[in-house]
Amino acid sequence: MYTEIANAQSSIYWECYILLNNTRTHEFYELLQQKARAGVRVRVVIDSIGTFWNWKLSIVRRTLESSGAEIFYFNRLIPWWNPVRLRNWWFMRNHRKVLIVDERVGFLGGVNIGEEFRQWFDLHVRVEGSIVKHLLRSFAYSYRVAGGSDPQVLRLRRARILRQKRTRSQSAYVAFSPLRAPSARIRHIYERMFARAKSRITIVTPYFMPHRWFLESLERAKARGVDVRVLLPQDPSSRWVTLVNTLYACNAIQRGIRVEYGESISMNHSKAVLIDDREGMIGSANIDANSIDNNFEAGVVFRRRDMVVRLKNIIKRWSKGARSLRSESMHEGFVHRLLERGALLLQPYL
Repeated sequence: MYTEIANAQSSIYWECYILLNNTRTHEFYELLQQKARAGVRVRVVIDSIGTFWNWKLSIVRRTLESSGAEIFYFNRLIPWWNPVRLRNWWFMRNHRKVLIVDERVGFLGGVNIGEEFRQWFDLHVRVEGSIVKHLLRSFAYSYRVAGGSDPQVLRLRRARILRQKRTRSQSAYVAFSPLRAPSARIRHIYERMFARAKSRITIVTPYFMPHRWFLESLERAKARGVDVRVLLPQDPSSRWVTLVNTLYACNAIQRGIRVEYGESISMNHSKAVLIDDREGMIGSANIDANSIDNNFEAGVVFRRRDMVVRLKNIIKRWSKGARSLRSESMHEGFVHRLLERGALLLQPYL
């Protein structure tokens, strides 16, 4: 990503949930400033909650804007006159991590930018070709929602995308948006993937607070004889997340779904689905209500053999030493039932 930005000739479009300026090895903000001064169109959309604790961002923003770049905060107390009126705006976040350079190459996945994230396991995909057109249209829409007005970017919303004959190896961009793709469509994507499974479903996620329909879809696959496995990180970012993950994991285990904690020395922030070693999906969406119902998310679904094999090998490496969670590992008493009920009540907001 850093190399592609350094080599940019015409444009850099970036939307990211967390984009901090505290990395020791890659000074992204300084690089963006240099490219903007060189005449490259630099447009950045950052989520206002994801960057809430970055106190120096206002200073960096002024410096970048003085060099010709633009930085917009997504959903920062959106005024009533915003051209796009958002419903449920308080819970709506731009959780995407999408970078597009020269309208030619794109990156998407789960990677945030910050010093603490350098030690995390994560997945990001580099794409080229027609799929980049979809990324551009998606970015232009987020840019407009955030308040951007550059006509060179807004025109991308209407960019013509030539229809191509679908092939078994073709990759498809999936843009999750509560405005343009309601939760019913996201549900449709997951349910269709799970329904196509014949032997194995593997899900990697740092946060596991699924809707009931998500678990029921996996349960139906299990009833067909499909081996269903969910891989969670051994050490998530907080004890609260560990507790809630375990509560929902116990619910999944009771439905016959295998849940494992991977042994890692740091957080595994990856979000991936692997179906029968023949179809995969990598993106930014967690398995929780906010990602599915409220957030702007992005992912790529692929059947390319080399990509599937690589994802399979990565998951296999992460699974070494993983321990299976048993529902009996939680104390089955009043406290457990109380916590479980509380987690279920809060699930729409987790």
